[in-house]
Amino acid sequence: MPAGDREAELLGPDYYFEHHLKVLLAPGERAVLVRAVAGHTAHVSWNARRTDPTGRRQQFVTQRCHGVGRHTAERRLAALTETLVAAGHPPIAVEREFVVYDSNLAVDDGWIDGWTTEEPTP
Repeated sequence: MPAGDREAELLGPDYYFEHHLKVLLAPGERAVLVRAVAGHTAHVSWNARRTDPTGRRQQFVTQRCHGVGRHTAERRLAALTETLVAAGHPPIAVEREFVVYDSNLAVDDGWIDGWTTEEPTP
């Protein structure tokens, strides 16, 4: 797992960090969440069968960090987390992965509007 950006560059674009953040949303709040994560190379999805007794649904924010090391990926995750908290949707769970092999990248086509090695906009 590359710690620095230079190490990540040497590995190539097929290796990346991926973060999964779980949040709970009341009905009608999804658009707010989608707008909040824009600029963080993140995508919102949900599990239609996961609704709590108050009607809130589990939503998942998935962030990908291509071409960067662990330190930069952690900063990007922190920025995304801060954005979610500021929007009133603090994560209830966070998972971190370093992807070394993706057997079918085409499955994800279009779910993140591109990726960049630039720092996300706060």
